Amino acid sequence: MLGYARVSTDAQDLRPQVESLRAAGATPIFEDVMTGTRADRPGLRALLAEIRRGDTIAVYRLDRLGRSVVEMSQVIATIIERGVGIRGLSDGASTATKEGRLLLSVLIGVADFEHGLIMERTAAGRKRAKADGVQFGRKRLLTASAEDAILAAIEGGRSVMAVGRDWRVSERTVWRAVAAARTRQDRRRTV
Repeated sequence: MLGYARVSTDAQDLRPQVESLRAAGATPIFEDVMTGTRADRPGLRALLAEIRRGDTIAVYRLDRLGRSVVEMSQVIATIIERGVGIRGLSDGASTATKEGRLLLSVLIGVADFEHGLIMERTAAGRKRAKADGVQFGRKRLLTASAEDAILAAIEGGRSVMAVGRDWRVSERTVWRAVAAARTRQDRRRTV
């Protein structure tokens, strides 16, 4: 039996999962410290390269295989297609029995339902926040008046590099400021 353990961040501790897997007899144990939504997890990739028909993969909980239901389902399908079993230590899921396969199907269905609810709540919260005037995304480095001043400096013959140094921004930000200021000018002309 092979083991797989995953936590999302360095602040989380893999040890409880690894100890449970060792106690269950899993060896070797493959580990990842990264979000389950990333498909390029090196530990999971190494595990999938190692498994052979008839093997069993043990995980502390099925959600360690993937954060999103779609990704978790794809990983599970890949494992099962290769003739490999899955055993969830804490949730009792196991492909070795009819009951375990049923539980696995139900757990995936419940996770999918929960994921849908979370997405709905998140969308509603975002909509409410936007209605309340909350701005999403990265904070703007420059105000509209600063962008207008940068455009004036560029049109006045200053180099992009010099303007970037003066405003302490990158050349790319200078070009974005110039584009934003010109867009505002064009809108004023058409109004």
